[in-house]
Amino acid sequence: MHRNHFPFLKCIYSLVILALLLAIFVIAPNMSSAQTEGGFAQKADSRLKGVYQEFSKSKPQTETTLSEERRNKRNALRETARIEERNGTFSVGVIATLREGSEETLAAAQTALENAGFKVRTRAANIVVLSVSVDDLPRLAEVKAIERISAARYSQPLKTEASTTKKLSRPPLKNDQANVAVKAPDARTTYNVNGSGVVVGVIDSGIDWRHGDFKKADGNTRIKALWDMSDAANSGPGSVGKVFTETDINNALANTGTVGEKDTNNHGTHVTGIAAGNGTLNNGNLGPFAGIAPQADLVIVKANRAGSSGFGEDDQIAALNWIRDQAKALNAPFVINMSLGGHTSQHDGTDAVEKTIDTLLTDNASTVGLKGRQVVIAAGNEGASLIHAGRIYEQGVAGSLTFQVTDEAKGLLIIHSAQDSFDFTVSKPGGGTLELKSTETTASDADITIEAENSTSGNNARNLLVTFKNKLAGNWTLTSRGTKVINGRVDVWDLSDGSTPFVTASADNLMHVGSPATSREAIAVANFVTKTMFTSQTGTTTKPDEGIVGNAANSSSQGPSRDGRLKPEIAAPGAYILSTMSADITPAPDASDVAPDGKHLAYTGTSMATPVTTGVIALMLHADPNLPPAKIKRLLRRTVTNDAATGTSVSYKTGYGKINALDAVKAVKDNVYASEFISVNGASFALDTVAAPDTILSGFGVNLATATVNAPSGQPLPTTLGGIQVRVTDKSNTARFAQLFFVSAGQINYLLPAATAEGVAMIEVLRDSTVVARGAISVAKVWPGLFTSGQNGSGQGAGNILRFKPGATTPITESAIDSIDLGVQGDRVFLELYGTGIRNKTGPTENPTTVKAYLGGTPLTVSYAGAQSQFFGLDQINVELPSSLAGRNATLNLVMYVDGWVVNTITFKVK
Repeated sequence: MHRNHFPFLKCIYSLVILALLLAIFVIAPNMSSAQTEGGFAQKADSRLKGVYQEFSKSKPQTETTLSEERRNKRNALRETARIEERNGTFSVGVIATLREGSEETLAAAQTALENAGFKVRTRAANIVVLSVSVDDLPRLAEVKAIERISAARYSQPLKTEASTTKKLSRPPLKNDQANVAVKAPDARTTYNVNGSGVVVGVIDSGIDWRHGDFKKADGNTRIKALWDMSDAANSGPGSVGKVFTETDINNALANTGTVGEKDTNNHGTHVTGIAAGNGTLNNGNLGPFAGIAPQADLVIVKANRAGSSGFGEDDQIAALNWIRDQAKALNAPFVINMSLGGHTSQHDGTDAVEKTIDTLLTDNASTVGLKGRQVVIAAGNEGASLIHAGRIYEQGVAGSLTFQVTDEAKGLLIIHSAQDSFDFTVSKPGGGTLELKSTETTASDADITIEAENSTSGNNARNLLVTFKNKLAGNWTLTSRGTKVINGRVDVWDLSDGSTPFVTASADNLMHVGSPATSREAIAVANFVTKTMFTSQTGTTTKPDEGIVGNAANSSSQGPSRDGRLKPEIAAPGAYILSTMSADITPAPDASDVAPDGKHLAYTGTSMATPVTTGVIALMLHADPNLPPAKIKRLLRRTVTNDAATGTSVSYKTGYGKINALDAVKAVKDNVYASEFISVNGASFALDTVAAPDTILSGFGVNLATATVNAPSGQPLPTTLGGIQVRVTDKSNTARFAQLFFVSAGQINYLLPAATAEGVAMIEVLRDSTVVARGAISVAKVWPGLFTSGQNGSGQGAGNILRFKPGATTPITESAIDSIDLGVQGDRVFLELYGTGIRNKTGPTENPTTVKAYLGGTPLTVSYAGAQSQFFGLDQINVELPSSLAGRNATLNLVMYVDGWVVNTITFKVK
């Protein structure tokens, strides 16, 4: 079918233009009140149900009386849920989600919980953190204000140990490579910024508060407050741990007081040193291992409880809110470092910790009075591990994934749309299967258990856990069969970071970024290599594991998020960073990892790249203490370094590019973005500020044009409209004026010039030849979006239906907004879709192989994908709808990928 069969395209294109002229309105779906009326069985997740089943008083409490199976089950629950015992009573960390409402309504719900005898540790919007006696869990579920309750899960510190160490007699490399690589020394000296007056908050394994890297020149501490959640005093917030003040620490340093906190893990000490250590001052000068913001104030949370190396979700939420409160009390801007993560999450920004972060970074009742702030999170270290497999399944057609099980295996997490119904079968090595039907919640045998979470997860997804009782060696298979498919995608993660790897044919290299790094508002950080050699106590150590200097580290996790957002956003040095070593580290590190001074050592991982970024943001906040969270994120995007290693454009491995402290601080100091112009894809409205050349864009700002003007009909489009021009200066420093569709005081719709080079481009809005607003956009070869009739990038797609009757050469054209009837025997039905940012894709436009499309999980034949030649910037995709979709009588999701990039999901009704 040729692309020119579209007699009604002009009216469709008018609809498209109308969509471009309208502002973006996003309406969040309301949760059904019916979901809030159920009891424990309806509101609790499977982990919490398991905790209640195993640890309530109705069960034996003495471990010695338990069967081996029960003991193993308890141990497995302890690994995934934060359970503690005090005075013979078990309690569990609980995340409760309240019904959405005003701040007054949420505060009243919190009061109702407290009046019912439940101790609320902290709250972030509708997320409430509690520690609840296991026996009280059913009573908690009866509180009507609660929608769902879940067990607080664990995240882990994200440090990668080297697998290869060699000692050579070569000249050593400099140990300050990370600072130099991001131009932090240049930023500090050029703009006189060092983090002074900025709070660097760290949620990690603690800190060696005695270390010289964290002392001022006078010997006093730089730590403003330290919350040790492992302290048995339980006098801290929410009766957890103990808080030590700046005075407490100074007294302990002077041997007139006691601080019992120790960082035996060293992860937190090392991370803090990278962000803000001073390298141990020598006559007021920074030491050789100084961090990025060496005069920042420190607020530290040791977030692992006694006997655990992990960080409970409830403790992370409490830590975030506590650091916020400490910074507010100091009237200081702050940046929080979270070099931690895991894969027991939704991978889409909807987990409780991620929602708490988003609340912290947006304007709401809880952030009134706060100065500038951001949260920085490690992307993860599973880049070289086969931890994820994802596929789209056609209704009624089974497909299998193959994986292996090792002694360290913890299980699999399966996520699919709650709109879909799937049967899952696990086949074991040597024979034997276990099936879980879509109508069932649990299946178990002697070797494995499959458990389904409630479908009220808050993100319209259904989660299933596969856990292993007997870890049989050999190949296992997971077979998925959709009995009802609206979307069709099933994603599966190994929960043991590579101990249950998928075989190569089943695995992919996508969605390796864990939670909380998939938060919408926070910044996720990748790791790139700045050195493979350094001076150690044993001479010169070389560690080539992470790859070539300049490249992304092999271990660095790649995105996107499960909902298709670009993650990570930025890359920073993280390979073999020499930083602060705790005097309490246990066990003692290998001498080949320790610096000659015996007080610093080398670690690698996104855990180390993250505090580099944290430090850079602290420098930015020193330059402007009121810098808003979203603007920090945009300034970092606009000032990245793109080179041969990252490529000229965005990627799922290194995000927008490598962080550049000098240019980031310069952008803050110069205040060139005082009046911002934010551009988005005119079809998808995705807020990722990425665009392909020759794409229709909508830009938003304040006081742009003095009148509302549409471009006159006819061609070509003007480059001046109502006195407004949009100047695009690309990476090659070539400036071009964009063609304009529409201008107004708050919005300009324009066409990104076709010759714009890939990389970061400056966008300037001129009114009567004077610049009135500035922005930037990352230009990529392809950045696809599909138009919708709802004018917001989601929901009902915009397009035409072309119906060919048997023997006919001319189609009957119908609106795709109405239900598509595929039940007429002999008809061939084609769907014309409209988008932008697609035409530069790889390969031919006719029958392209790099465009994949699915409707309700059914693969579609794509016959054309390219420019729609009659209209500026408009792209067209033609697909044939198979007769196998007939009779579905449902609104189905259309899922598309162009050159591997995820396109916004749209819907069509099919009879």
